[in-house]
Amino acid sequence: MAKTAPVVEETTYLVGTRQVAQALKVTQRRVQQMIGSGQLHAYGCAGRWLIDPRQLTDPKIRHRGRGRPRKDRKVQIAPRPGPVPAPMIRAEED
Repeated sequence: MAKTAPVVEETTYLVGTRQVAQALKVTQRRVQQMIGSGQLHAYGCAGRWLIDPRQLTDPKIRHRGRGRPRKDRKVQIAPRPGPVPAPMIRAEED
């Protein structure tokens, strides 16, 4: 009796960084940074990154903050450097 291949319920298609970048509205370089930092899981194959598109439904990936994080409001700004006032010298009284 011959063995049959196992039945796969769902076929997984992998996409490249270009398709992921278009879906997330970022650059391909940003997608590569996300792979490097571990935010996206990818498979390296023939010098390319292959990504499972089901990851893109994760809210952590899809809804992230834009731009640079804001600084804490409690930080005081140092005064601008300027001319240093000369020390006041008192005349000696005799």
